[in-house]
Amino acid sequence: MKLSSLLAGALLVAILTMATHSQTPPAPAARIAVIDMQAAIAGTREGRQALLDLQTKFEPLRAALEKKEADLQVLQDQLQKGAATMNDESKLRLERHLEAGNRAAKHESEDLSAEAAGDQAVAAHELKMKMAMEVEKFATQNGYAAVLDLSSQENQVVWAPPAANITAQMIKRYDQSHPAVAR
Repeated sequence: MKLSSLLAGALLVAILTMATHSQTPPAPAARIAVIDMQAAIAGTREGRQALLDLQTKFEPLRAALEKKEADLQVLQDQLQKGAATMNDESKLRLERHLEAGNRAAKHESEDLSAEAAGDQAVAAHELKMKMAMEVEKFATQNGYAAVLDLSSQENQVVWAPPAANITAQMIKRYDQSHPAVAR
């Protein structure tokens, strides 16, 4: 009798254990996607427009700086060619003019580079924040546990299947959500 009670109890425990295991399905595998955030931002209409706006703003300034540098090169050539025939006062005046012009051109070039980098950073930050919101919505709606940025400097992704790359989908989704405004 004791043996049958013990066996019945053990059988009951085994059945209950199996029942609880069968009631909790295994967790589904976490879905992970990858995106080249820089390519996604640059591929949007708004990203292309921002790049065009920056080029439109800075191209005339860059061209003017190149012209100044070319003019300084002409003066440098004059100094080298005429050094033997110029008097000391003319040579000194031309050298000082060249030094001042080169300093001014260097300063303008540094200022232009800094301003362009600043404007580009502001535009990129605004677009990245908008894209990040779109990525978050997309990932949430499609059951992704994580989206990894392939363009990040700290990128640790060694391999991902092409089907996991959502860059093209995000460009399309972004353009639908944020139509570019004609400027």
